[in-house]
Amino acid sequence: MPDTPDALLKASRDAYAAGQFARGLELVKRLIEVSPDKGVAYDRVGSVYFALGRGDEALGMWQTALALEKDPERKAGLTGSINLARRSLGLPDLPAPPPPRVRRPPVRKPPVKKGPQVPVLTDKEEAQAAYQQGVEKYASGEYLAATTLFMKALDIDPTHEPARKALGRLKMKPAP
Repeated sequence: MPDTPDALLKASRDAYAAGQFARGLELVKRLIEVSPDKGVAYDRVGSVYFALGRGDEALGMWQTALALEKDPERKAGLTGSINLARRSLGLPDLPAPPPPRVRRPPVRKPPVKKGPQVPVLTDKEEAQAAYQQGVEKYASGEYLAATTLFMKALDIDPTHEPARKALGRLKMKPAP
């Protein structure tokens, strides 16, 4: 099995093109483990899941990739993939993103001395972070850890649908 991200990506594309989706899925899961660009890896896993008819899982992977992606062009492509998966599941498309904000020059204020600031996450951000960690554990076969993280996401935000759906998929998965 290839070990470098480029070799894994090429091998997964070749497997996908040859219709060897199970092999492609195995390769892209390995790609997630070794890739410095996790967004591309999650995008590839989503594509393989979608080709296998596993729309829920494809949607989760693409949402993860979108959260990690910085490039506006690739974000637009991922949004299209997400909407395709949502339509295949009978869900409405995502709303269009808001127009870019116009930046105003900053107002200079005198510096205020404070201690080190720790960024505070909102409940939704914290739940999404737990969900993302759960997705990574799930992709690497650590189902118990994934279940724990999905439950943590729901404890933080009971309305977090991706975590709820992921738990549902794990409950349907036969024990190893």
